[in-house]
Amino acid sequence: MNQSQTLWLTVFAGMAELVDARDLKSLGLAHAGSTPAPGTMSKTEEKVKHPNHYNQGIEVIDFIDSWNFSFTEGNIIKYVCRHRFKNNSLEDLEKAKFYLERLINSINIQG
Repeated sequence: MNQSQTLWLTVFAGMAELVDARDLKSLGLAHAGSTPAPGTMSKTEEKVKHPNHYNQGIEVIDFIDSWNFSFTEGNIIKYVCRHRFKNNSLEDLEKAKFYLERLINSINIQG
């Protein structure tokens, strides 16, 4: 993982700040991945593939893809970003903690 990825992981893991959607757009990252823009799908399809509570300027999956994070790193980011929109916020934070501990252990083993 390079320094930029480490910084972003730290920012997301600590939820230090939210990135403004306009900043993402100016960087060319808004809807950068394969996720269709809102309003281009049926209501049912949009609820499944593009729910409003997963879109805060850029969808988490698009951010993860744009930074080429691993599965483990991506899950840390995903669960931290989405926990506020779930009925059981603590459960998602525990999932993020599980993946973070797994990542830390793998780095320690690689030593």
